[in-house]
Amino acid sequence: MSATGRLLEVWQSWHEGSDDNKCRDEQGCVEDYNTTFNPQPPITSCYFESKKPKNKSQEDLLGKIKTFVSERDWNQYHDPKNLAISLNLESTEVLELFQWTKDNEINPAKLDNLKDELADVYYWLLLLADYYKIDLENSLEEKLVKNEKKYPIEKSKGKSSKYNEL
Repeated sequence: MSATGRLLEVWQSWHEGSDDNKCRDEQGCVEDYNTTFNPQPPITSCYFESKKPKNKSQEDLLGKIKTFVSERDWNQYHDPKNLAISLNLESTEVLELFQWTKDNEINPAKLDNLKDELADVYYWLLLLADYYKIDLENSLEEKLVKNEKKYPIEKSKGKSSKYNEL
């Protein structure tokens, strides 16, 4: 069988219902695709994992939020100040779930509340970022680069000090 044919066969055998979402042979065993047909660059089960559809995109979620808001004629209230206030209020509701807890752990009965509050934070974050046309993924990548410079490993490892106190 050709490498292309084997690649198609392997792809078709991908078992989406498995816990690890790895490509599997007919018996359910994870194959070592590098030794099977050794294409260049090597294709492994990790290659197929990366091709699995991701969760809903920010654009999809933002579209649903905008529809929800528009159907209720709430756009009139969504200026930057109100979006920022709502983001802050929802963040505070996350914090409230941890108030008066022991060992800094949330009560397991409140995990659904935490899920809802984090979703609310994400909701307002997406709207505020959209208002200013900020690409959150790129912004996060850029911020991580800045933080790597501010907090070099050799100075910050194991320390909670602010960058200007290292």
